Amino acid sequence: MEGELVIEIDYTDTYAYLEEKSTEDFLKDKSIQSSLALKRLIKPILQFNKNVEPPVWFYVSPRRDHLIVPRTYCSCKDFIINVMSRKKKQVCRHLIIQYIGNTKKMYRTIIIPDLDTFLKIINEILDINISPTLRKLLY
Repeated sequence: MEGELVIEIDYTDTYAYLEEKSTEDFLKDKSIQSSLALKRLIKPILQFNKNVEPPVWFYVSPRRDHLIVPRTYCSCKDFIINVMSRKKKQVCRHLIIQYIGNTKKMYRTIIIPDLDTFLKIINEILDINISPTLRKLLY
């Protein structure tokens, strides 16, 4: 459509980087170890469609939340600035945490009751960098 902004993401570098490095290499980073131990990674279980693997995961920290599309995208500033824009890095730490957390089952699950709630969580994270709805379901 005319005047429509289209953003293309080339995730092949991100995907390849995660596949080529060993888990032990990533776990040398204490902040990654800590995030995994604290289970800041959240895997949503879509109650309205249990047969579908969730298209996004969530990362919850004390001050903000992030939306993660496995091996592809993270809503954090580091990913937006240093991975997508400046191309200084292949991944942010949240993508690494999701990759390892999923592999080693080091995450919490949360049941999302309906599509409206799921979309509300996503929109809150993208709009205000924190999801009161997600936190309400978690705690």
